[in-house]
This record gives sequence, structure tokens and C-alpha cells, in this order.
Amino acid sequence: MLSLIQSMTIGNIYINYYIQSPESVVQELDVLVEGVSETMFQGIVFETKNRDDKNLPTEKEIQLFVQKLELFTHSLKRQGHERVMLCPIYFSANGFEPDIEKYLFEHHVLAADMDSWGINS
Repeated sequence: MLSLIQSMTIGNIYINYYIQSPESVVQELDVLVEGVSETMFQGIVFETKNRDDKNLPTEKEIQLFVQKLELFTHSLKRQGHERVMLCPIYFSANGFEPDIEKYLFEHHVLAADMDSWGINS
């Protein structure tokens, strides 16, 4: 996934990108970076949380993000994109509980915090 994204040509960048399906209420993606490709939809999707280390993202918030990704993928396929390649990244400034980070990895979502991006260095 990372090698494909590394070679991705960036098209549009959206902040607060809204998606909706007839089966759901409006959902928001914090940041969407679209790639330019003739053969598939490529995108990097960010969820961001900036909280203190006592209020880290909850399991419910993580599950909702995974559901948003599923809804977004379904929506893109309805629009005619046969192949969809998303690189989802959940950024929590002060990290995650170990079980939460494990859940993200199991659902192919990358986890990032200030330390992993070298911001606190």
C-alpha cells in the first residue's frame, strides 16, 4: 500500500470531505488526498485527533472511522470506480492504547502520532 501511495500523483486535497449514501447519514473525512490515475481511484484518508494523553481515541471512534472508509469505498464503486486503493491513516497526536492500535492494524489502517512523525523530536 505504501509503495503505491509513494508513487501516487496528487490531484485534489480536501479538508472536511463529506460523503453520503442513501443508507446512511452524512459522514465526514477529515482530510482526503486524491491521486490521479486512469486505472483506479487512489486516495489517502486521514482521521485526526489532538487530545491529551488521558483522552485518547476510543474503540468506538476507531470503529466509526473504519465504517466511514467502507462507506466511502462503496460510494466510489457506485460512481463507477471499479478499483479503489485507499491508504487510511489515523493520526492521534498523543498516541493510542495498545489494543486500539492493534485494531487499526487489523483493519489495514496506519496509525501515527507526534512521535512517529518526528514532531516531538
